[in-house]
Amino acid sequence: MVQLYVRNAAASMTRLLKELKGFQRASGAGETRSVTFELAVNQLAYLDRQMRWVIEPGPVQVMVGTSSADLTLAASFDITGGATDVTRTVFTTSARVS
Repeated sequence: MVQLYVRNAAASMTRLLKELKGFQRASGAGETRSVTFELAVNQLAYLDRQMRWVIEPGPVQVMVGTSSADLTLAASFDITGGATDVTRTVFTTSARVS
């Protein structure tokens, strides 16, 4: 099993250290395979103090591994701009992890 976690340490609200955002069944033991995760932008949203689903600017860490205790790949990206209310908005993006 390959799992995708994210961390948003710059959020204005307290966030979990690792949030599971996706998982996929992988090949058998000892085999190598590329796995692609699609992460909708609204999956990065959280409730702010006004109880709105928002995405705030700042760095987001992406971690991939076989469990939350075994995250062997990590990368990060920055969300720019102002805080965005995504209560009624759905965006998608994709990323390839090899």
